[in-house]
Amino acid sequence: MSRADDIQQEQSELQRELESIQNQCQHKHQSIRYNYNQKSYMWKCNTCNLFVRYPSKEELDKFIHS
Repeated sequence: MSRADDIQQEQSELQRELESIQNQCQHKHQSIRYNYNQKSYMWKCNTCNLFVRYPSKEELDKFIHS
């Protein structure tokens, strides 16, 4: 196996571990953050870093004006 293969294998293992952590997380502590992939603001879990949902108009207005 080449070093590149080793790195790709490790990335796959880490991605599966991250998905497991995110699936088990209760997402109790969230903040509104900009999601560059979606090009919009979303609620992001502060514990597992998963973007969990879009904010309502009221939540986004409050965030922008605070």
